Amino acid sequence: MILAGDANNGSFDKNLSRLKFQYKDGKEYQVQVKLPRRNITETLSNAIRLFKCGVVLDGYRTAPSQAMVISQSQGQATFKIILENGEEEQIRKIMEKAGLKILNLQYIKKDK
Repeated sequence: MILAGDANNGSFDKNLSRLKFQYKDGKEYQVQVKLPRRNITETLSNAIRLFKCGVVLDGYRTAPSQAMVISQSQGQATFKIILENGEEEQIRKIMEKAGLKILNLQYIKKDK
């Protein structure tokens, strides 16, 4: 959290640069999921929020991640997910928590 007074002492810039750096060395995955029959928009938004905010899995909070829907059709959606820390199992657990069934999970690359 950034307080109003923080902007004057340089911590605002420090926090901003940390956010920019946060995803620099992430692992990129493409994840295809089966969409629910109802509340599709709400379910997709919830999944994105869970990745961006982090969740508690197995007693530990996951690091925030980037997540976006890159396509949606025929009862399926495809996500692009970039994890700073974590592995495929984290993606599987978060998608399950969001109520989405994974059809295909593919590692794309590790950014350098």
